[in-house]
Amino acid sequence: MATFRAPAAQAAHVMKALQGDIIQSVGTVRNYEQALTRVAEWTQRERISGGLRAMTPELATQYLEQRGEVVGQKTLDMERQATQAMMQHVTGQLPTGERLP
Repeated sequence: MATFRAPAAQAAHVMKALQGDIIQSVGTVRNYEQALTRVAEWTQRERISGGLRAMTPELATQYLEQRGEVVGQKTLDMERQATQAMMQHVTGQLPTGERLP
């Protein structure tokens, strides 16, 4: 299934599902949305069918390894945490309590 949403729209849609019960902080929501936008841009460049919601733990690890070569640790941690929250609470690709490397 192809996705035709812009990366920012994909991230916003995921964050709507997380906002409120899972994540209460407005700042965290904003930061996670920015991080997920970057992840969605990567899925677009890599031509991953399904976009952001198609991320698997294997794809997330591949993304984080590539991204770790060009960004600092804080940025990488934020992107890992955002992806992890999405995969645990929205897509169900990662069991609750399990972490991405």
